[in-house]
Amino acid sequence: MLQIYDMLFVITKLFEAFLYLYKNSPHSAFTGSLASGHGSGKHRRGIGQNRDRTA
Repeated sequence: MLQIYDMLFVITKLFEAFLYLYKNSPHSAFTGSLASGHGSGKHRRGIGQNRDRTA
C-alpha cells in the first residue's frame, strides 16, 4: 500500500515541476493555449513584472 502512495507522490511532484517549467518557459504563445482555461488568455506570464508591456 505504501508503494502506491509513494509513486503517486513522486508523479505529482514531477507533474508540478513540469507545469512550473512549462508556465515559466519563454514560449508564451505556446503556453497560452494551456493557460487559456484559467481566464487570463495568452499572456499568463505577464501577470507579474511585465504586466504593462503585455497589456
